[in-house]
Amino acid sequence: MARYSNVQTDFSGGLISDYILGRLDIKRVANSARTFKNFFPSLQGPAVYRTGFRYVDELPIANEKSVSIDLVVATDKAYRIVFGNQTISVFNNRGELLDTLSSPYSNAELDDLRFSSETDALYITHGNYYPKKLSADIVFVSTTLQADNAGVIETLESSDLLTLNANIQIQGDTNWTLEDMDIKVEPFLETDQSGTKYSISQSERYVKITSTGPDFADIVTAGSPAWLDYYVEYNIGDEKFLGKVVDAATSTNYTLVDPTSQEVFVSPVDTVLDIEDAGAQLFLLDNHETATDVESIAILNQEGVKENEIELVVPS
Repeated sequence: MARYSNVQTDFSGGLISDYILGRLDIKRVANSARTFKNFFPSLQGPAVYRTGFRYVDELPIANEKSVSIDLVVATDKAYRIVFGNQTISVFNNRGELLDTLSSPYSNAELDDLRFSSETDALYITHGNYYPKKLSADIVFVSTTLQADNAGVIETLESSDLLTLNANIQIQGDTNWTLEDMDIKVEPFLETDQSGTKYSISQSERYVKITSTGPDFADIVTAGSPAWLDYYVEYNIGDEKFLGKVVDAATSTNYTLVDPTSQEVFVSPVDTVLDIEDAGAQLFLLDNHETATDVESIAILNQEGVKENEIELVVPS
């Protein structure tokens, strides 16, 4: 009986699970394998034998946990960045150690690091730290292409009159820096879906006024709660202000004290109306206390006086 050997030339299906080995109706099964040992499947079909390894050097953080990533700069020069316990080591593509610097990332945080390599830097993120940028003081050195035209050295240019350069080299890649990323617009947090609402209470402002003499003796003599009806005029620079006297019980958010003969706390008055017409008549609409009679409620609603507010009306 003739011996038959099947030659497998297509492994583009890659690795497959044991669960679908019997699914002959799936075309991919025919060009896949259960295990690749020392080979890598390719998209074109052939299995490529793995390359060998070469011992270069021992990491400065030997016998410790580490995470490494490749960084390729604009000139296709590759670097190996190795993260250890609060250290970062930078190697070139020949395995030579270029620089070692400190980092905030501990052993327990290395697995949670995320990277994005750009043309000139490696961007690093971790949930516990501000995003960082790892970069080197790299300088690109180029040589302008020239030609000798009958003894005259001419600079070569392209058809669109651009100067042609060659022999690009890299200098300064032995000095690396880890710094916070410069973010123009920082990421926003996700919209809060918890339904929790926050309310902001009316703002409070207080001014402490101190005198070298007993200027506030009359306020102290009036006693509590009568001293709350007093106002004090004070200057800040060239401007005059008016404040209503308060005492220790006025606020629960700030530490105030009762008036003394030389010191008082006041709440600044927002607006002071100066009417020079001695014959003017004013009406005070007080909605600070709840009105009970129908007529008062109608007047307050008609004038648009909000609850807990007092308005002064000048009749037209």
